[in-house]
Amino acid sequence: MITVTDHAVERYLQRVRGVLDARPEIAGRVRAAWEAGRVEEGERGAVNVRDIERPDLVFVCIHDVPRGELVVVT
Repeated sequence: MITVTDHAVERYLQRVRGVLDARPEIAGRVRAAWEAGRVEEGERGAVNVRDIERPDLVFVCIHDVPRGELVVVT
């Protein structure tokens, strides 16, 4: 399960223009990148997920393993 915070939506909209509904788009991009293995260890326990289409776009996430949830924070 992928959850997207309001802050992540705001930051995404600052970088990617022309998006009608950012939350499902972010979740889809993160899911595709996660499944493709585009995951790096980040700072303070975060996980960086690098977008497939735009490699300069990195989603900072917290992986809640016990809940099976990936939270996109920015």
